[in-house]
Amino acid sequence: MLGFDWDYAREAPASLLYSRRIHPSGAHKVEHNLALAEAAGAKHVTPRFVLPESVEANKWVGEQLAKHGLTDFYIISPGGGWRSKCWPAERFGELHQELARRYGLRGVVSIGPGEDALANEVIEAAGDSAPIPLATDLLQLTALLRRAKFVVAADTGPLHLAAALGTAVVGLYGPTDPARNGPFGTRAAVVRKALSWETTYKRGASHSPAMLRIEVADVVPAVGTLVENS
Repeated sequence: MLGFDWDYAREAPASLLYSRRIHPSGAHKVEHNLALAEAAGAKHVTPRFVLPESVEANKWVGEQLAKHGLTDFYIISPGGGWRSKCWPAERFGELHQELARRYGLRGVVSIGPGEDALANEVIEAAGDSAPIPLATDLLQLTALLRRAKFVVAADTGPLHLAAALGTAVVGLYGPTDPARNGPFGTRAAVVRKALSWETTYKRGASHSPAMLRIEVADVVPAVGTLVENS
């Protein structure tokens, strides 16, 4: 049985059950998992992410966008499993307001299960710029991300799903290291202001100082680069 060694494995005692253990090379988690696959005999290839498409989900997304008159839009994803990795909802709203003023852009707020109140905070903080809230399942979210101009999110599932789809992303990083857990792809910008000792993978129940240090003014230039290059 093959697996990661004690020093790397997420559940270190599990490594005791492996007959063969490796310590992966490379910086990024994708590279680490590829190293494990190669140790098992897989060929070294350039990573590709082949993700399913749903006719029903595509139709639903098209209907929702048409209902709101959206053809050119970006996505704000304010949620996340670890609150310590999240950016405050009101700052997402302020960012939307600023991007509307500068570029005439309108955003969609992606809503996951239990995130309605979070989306409302974004919308309230956005004022008259009024982003559109859309609650989606996974296939609908995938279809929505495919159509977006770009995505702004913290180190969460929607950010990585967007990067895997080839959609441009701006990743907001605090406690986690983007060299290890950043968006994997070339169409990505990362904003991080964490101090060296603040890197951690422990789940926190409140906004981390590293995330609170990121201001709207730090994010706007990263978005501007994507807008200019798109």
